[in-house]
Amino acid sequence: MGCWGEWNTACCQGVEALCKRYYPTEANQIAITDWYFNYSPRTPLVMLVGGQLKYATSRGAGWRGDCFGDYGMFGPGWNHMDDVYGPAAQDPVIGNAWKTGPVQFEVCGVMQDLYDKGFDIGLILRRG
Repeated sequence: MGCWGEWNTACCQGVEALCKRYYPTEANQIAITDWYFNYSPRTPLVMLVGGQLKYATSRGAGWRGDCFGDYGMFGPGWNHMDDVYGPAAQDPVIGNAWKTGPVQFEVCGVMQDLYDKGFDIGLILRRG
């Protein structure tokens, strides 16, 4: 569900009403999450940060973050590292999810892109 089938809503910018029309209700999001647990009991599951992350991690899922290391990629005042992952990980249920499920990050592009754009690789690795 969501953009690219990963619970992401990034493609909704500018078309929020259209996305809201097709995005599942909270009850259906929970039902979808339960479906994954019920029908994939031996598969390590991950939930993208957002949506039903706390619910999924409380059931044993890990979590996944997009755009690891994106300091400045989307502008000087916002990044996933400080504005999304940090606050999410402060919740004890989400912060301890690594104990029961995988925690994964996806780099925006590849590490070479971050290096070529002058990003502080040391900072990215320390904060991750």
